[in-house]
Amino acid sequence: MAERAERDRLDRELAVLRQTDGQTEAEIRSAKAASVQAAATLRAVQAELGLRLAALQRAEQALQAAQQRGRQTELELAPLRALQAELQQQEQLREAAAARLALGAAAIDGAAAQVAQIEAELLARLTALQQKLAASKQFTDALGGIEKALAEAIQALAPPAAPPVPVAPAAPAATPAQTGK
Repeated sequence: MAERAERDRLDRELAVLRQTDGQTEAEIRSAKAASVQAAATLRAVQAELGLRLAALQRAEQALQAAQQRGRQTELELAPLRALQAELQQQEQLREAAAARLALGAAAIDGAAAQVAQIEAELLARLTALQQKLAASKQFTDALGGIEKALAEAIQALAPPAAPPVPVAPAAPAATPAQTGK
């Protein structure tokens, strides 16, 4: 009996072990399936990370290329910025010249008004002088007529002139042929 009891106990332990073994095998199968699933998930994550890493590397290369283009653009923009500054200076100079030109035009307008006023005054003087000149010419003509009439009157009133006295001719000088020398 003791053997039987021992055997029963061993059978029960064997049954328990078989049951536990079945459960353990089921757990192992479940763990293997979970491991396969985890491995597949890991491969998918690694593939996605690889894609993301490749995308990041491409983005980094694109960024470096863009930075290089930016530096190149800055180098190309330097002369353009200098030209822009020069153009701004020229615009300021042009505006200052335009302001000076406007002041000069205003001064010219003022001077033109003064010239017109002086011209009007001088024209009035010229007209007066021309009138005086015409009057002076008339006076001179009248004076000339008076002088002529006076000369004629003097000649008419003057005694007749004495006849001119004849002058004796001078003796000719002796020539060497006459003197014999």
